[in-house]
Amino acid sequence: MRIRIIGEDFDWSIDVETSDMRRDALSLQANLPSDREFRERFCTLLAEEIPSMLYRSVDRGLRTPDAGLINFAVEVARTLGIGIPREALRYRDGMKLFLAEHVSRYNECKRVRADGTQR
Repeated sequence: MRIRIIGEDFDWSIDVETSDMRRDALSLQANLPSDREFRERFCTLLAEEIPSMLYRSVDRGLRTPDAGLINFAVEVARTLGIGIPREALRYRDGMKLFLAEHVSRYNECKRVRADGTQR
């Protein structure tokens, strides 16, 4: 079965392999003339499920950082008096770069505050 996904910035054709039985069931579902309400629910379900499925398929580094990473980055930025780059808030890889650049200085600031000494 071939499903075509078209975006504003890209045009992909994705071949979805499925069994003959599933393909036949989907074809029957799509062509049922008598139950318009059921077909609309089916299409709504697909429209709700496909975006999350596609997002799960995206490279992890291109996904949005989770709340824990963002909260830690906010703490690092506040402690160091710096801003968080847009790329760090949009992509996990950007967040990793931001934290890799600043976490040692953040840890040093926390250590200095905890014991009141400097090296």
